[in-house]
Amino acid sequence: CDDGHAADKTEYQNDASLIGNPSFVTATPNEKGKALFINGMKDHYVTIPYNLLQGQSQYSVAFWIKDFTNGIIFSAVSANSLKMYPCLVADTDSKFLWGTESLDYNEYPFTYNYTNIQNSGWHHVAVTANNGSRALYIDGKKVDANGDQNDLRVPSEVTGFSIGGR
Repeated sequence: CDDGHAADKTEYQNDASLIGNPSFVTATPNEKGKALFINGMKDHYVTIPYNLLQGQSQYSVAFWIKDFTNGIIFSAVSANSLKMYPCLVADTDSKFLWGTESLDYNEYPFTYNYTNIQNSGWHHVAVTANNGSRALYIDGKKVDANGDQNDLRVPSEVTGFSIGGR
């Protein structure tokens, strides 16, 4: 984000697109560079048009977050809403929910109350999938886990990912 766009600076060139004109801010976790301010109320989000996790059953998604409200944090994108996808939602009950793209997020709720990290500071959040179990890490500490032995393999129907909600 330091250059004011969402280009992938690695050799993979998995560039993202900014939708709804989100803004860049200089308040970052290490006070260097820029961060992206996504306002879900204004339909801001980022779209990555690649299945970065195709076929994977072990993966993690990590990000820095600050001053957020309820809504989609990240989600896989696909025309088939009946498959299990990586999707993390901040629900109205102050819980993070891991769910399906069919909006049935209550299948796999975490019990961690996210009001603990709504304190105007930056927090590192990571979710992991490991062969049927999911774990939630906040600032490097495992704070919750759930599992049901379902295959968490990311299906080939996934065509991309979005960060933020529509």
